Amino acid sequence: LLDLDPISADPGAAGGELVLMGRGDHASPFIDASHSDCGSKIRRLKLFYFTSPDWEENKGGLLEIWDRKITGAKSILPAADRLVIMETSETSWHSLGTVMADRDLCFLTKSYFSEIGGKPRKAYTSRFSGRPGERGKRILGYAGGAIRNLFYRP
Repeated sequence: LLDLDPISADPGAAGGELVLMGRGDHASPFIDASHSDCGSKIRRLKLFYFTSPDWEENKGGLLEIWDRKITGAKSILPAADRLVIMETSETSWHSLGTVMADRDLCFLTKSYFSEIGGKPRKAYTSRFSGRPGERGKRILGYAGGAIRNLFYRP
């Protein structure tokens, strides 16, 4: 699929969760931290597995994969039994649109990691931003990320 070193799930809590999003919930653009909780592995892939049956576009909650500058996104319908796999990096911005349905959007996420070795990769913590036109969120996200990276030691 991709030219990756062997990958595995993190045996700790990093990179996996069950998510329930209700009406009005959303996630602004963000990037996942580069390393596992113990710092010994690099995050390489993130999986989304959507489970809500009969989910249609007008119900919202679309997975949004953004370009590097967060100016345009490709939207993916969170249809039941849909698996989305994305490579993670310091430019892999993603978000979830606002849920408009009167029921929950449910999905699982899991990250996969590879051993640190070979070409070094810059360490960074999770970063957050705003969508186009959300200047305040973008400024706060950039400043917060810069501050967190000062103290981030994987």
